[in-house]
Amino acid sequence: MTDKKNLYYFDFDANKWLSISSKVQLLSHEQKGIFIDLVAMCLIANGYIENNKLLSSKLKQTQANLSKCLECLKELEILEEKDGYLSIKFISEKFDRINRIKEQKRVAGRKGGQAKASRASTPYNNNNNKNNKKENLIKEKFESAIKENYSPADQKLLTEAAERISKKHPWLKEPPKTMCLIIAAIHGEVDKGRSLESAIQFVETQTEKYKQATDNWSGKDRDYITRSVNWFSKGGYLEDPKTWIKENCDDKFEVRDGWIWRGNQIAKDFTGAYDGLSFKNGKFTGHAKAVS
Repeated sequence: MTDKKNLYYFDFDANKWLSISSKVQLLSHEQKGIFIDLVAMCLIANGYIENNKLLSSKLKQTQANLSKCLECLKELEILEEKDGYLSIKFISEKFDRINRIKEQKRVAGRKGGQAKASRASTPYNNNNNKNNKKENLIKEKFESAIKENYSPADQKLLTEAAERISKKHPWLKEPPKTMCLIIAAIHGEVDKGRSLESAIQFVETQTEKYKQATDNWSGKDRDYITRSVNWFSKGGYLEDPKTWIKENCDDKFEVRDGWIWRGNQIAKDFTGAYDGLSFKNGKFTGHAKAVS
């Protein structure tokens, strides 16, 4: 039965698709179109399509033409058939990973509940100060998030990425907690259907763009750079980078309250005319026409 709530994106590598060495390039344009429809159907049907008489009608193909296309896809090891069901290898692997993560999270949640109950029944060690308790909780979340959901190889990739990304933020605060939040951000993107590599690249690119944008901020604007712990915990990396761009007004003049301002400060070094007005040491002295 189709579960319409469980639709997932898949990574499309244009370079691999168009590569001369790609198996897909051995297909005709018609077969490529059928393949893309099969991919969509696999995603909707949670990874498997029943190879029945209705399939040719759904794909608007004759039975003979569809059979020829399916045999070609099987021969190229792009498509697999077992017990009357068709599957596409990279889609099946994706669903296997999603289901594995869900199961691991379910088991981790149960263990977490048991551990929490156990801690609640144990008197708190008064020798641990507040900071140590905080660091221990951060470390616990940090290790749990990667061990429960990723292979050793992916754990290494994830922790290295978290450390690297944390150093790219313009205002790094509480590095251990920041790394934990970065891992949570990446994991959240994986849950949306991204591959681990794609999720890392997304979070890292957004962080780099925020750094580049804030590097161009001037004056008091820099006081509003969000600390790393807040930026990652509140989903700052999901914002549109265009919203981070501020106009550099360091060299722009503005007249306010009888003074001429340059950016965020009174231009006390300015003496002369501006916009038909005259100023001395930044203070308005009259209309420029009246100045001899």
